[in-house]
Amino acid sequence: MSARKVSAVMPVHNGATYLSAAIDSVICQTHEDFELIIVDDGSSDATADIVAGYSDSRVRCIRLEKSGLVAALNAGLQHAAGAYIARMDADDICYPDRFSVQVAELEGRQELGLVCSDIVRIDVDGNDIGAESFRGLDSDVLRDGLLYKKAIKPVVHPTVMMRREVYERVGGYRRYHCAEDHDYWLRCVDRYGFSRIARPLLRYRVNDQGVSRTKSAEQMASAMMSAINYEVHLFTKTDLYSEHVDLWTATLACLRVEEIPELAMAASSFQEIKGAVRAKQPWSVAKASVRGIARSGMNWLPGEQLRRKREAVTRLVRTVVGSL
Repeated sequence: MSARKVSAVMPVHNGATYLSAAIDSVICQTHEDFELIIVDDGSSDATADIVAGYSDSRVRCIRLEKSGLVAALNAGLQHAAGAYIARMDADDICYPDRFSVQVAELEGRQELGLVCSDIVRIDVDGNDIGAESFRGLDSDVLRDGLLYKKAIKPVVHPTVMMRREVYERVGGYRRYHCAEDHDYWLRCVDRYGFSRIARPLLRYRVNDQGVSRTKSAEQMASAMMSAINYEVHLFTKTDLYSEHVDLWTATLACLRVEEIPELAMAASSFQEIKGAVRAKQPWSVAKASVRGIARSGMNWLPGEQLRRKREAVTRLVRTVVGSL
């Protein structure tokens, strides 16, 4: 194994529309010591034909029956041979020096286990729609964000590169539906340093079929469960997910019934308002604000959503700890 080899893991399911651009952006990396592991998760479109059209020996494909994102990610990780492992989505575009910059950051800062980067958001046609940056990321800041103590989400999953050691020690992703990354960072945050490179290294595609749009309630519930699991482990050294499946399932069900409907409505209201602001449409902003207040009161405010999530996590952690 080369000391600088990067294994890029790219899961895809019916991603033919943008797949070629994503693959090309990896092939064009200035850091040439890499392998691109494409995990075709039961695609029924032209995905397989597109991948077959590449003769570059660094590109290889694993084909699965439809198994879901977590299974696809773990299959890619199991086949990764690099000293560094990078995430990549099948509809995003890497900047040409992404791998070079991230490898240099990890080589230069031995205390780090994982690095991510800023992004430029693009629409379905590839047009820039805004940059996203974050400064001052470290493990403590990230932990506070993941536990709903701060209103931040500073890690964009497909920008991450980690040392192979992280995967070997922490293991693969778990089935926290639509929030497997939230759980993974919480399993890493007390063991490894995080950093966010202060420049965009990925063009991140935003579309109406993304998980954050189509499965926001499921994603929210799973992310909050990962926070609950983390805090229960702090108090009891017990991992609900692997050791108390029935209690984990019951807690998730309680969360879905008691908290998620209102929180998901509030989050939807906020996203509608934010979209109108980004589109620079004052009248749409006003209408969205009125609708948001009518549906959610002031709960649509990010600070209020954060407070309610933190309170729900704290309450359920106490309940679970008391029952163990």
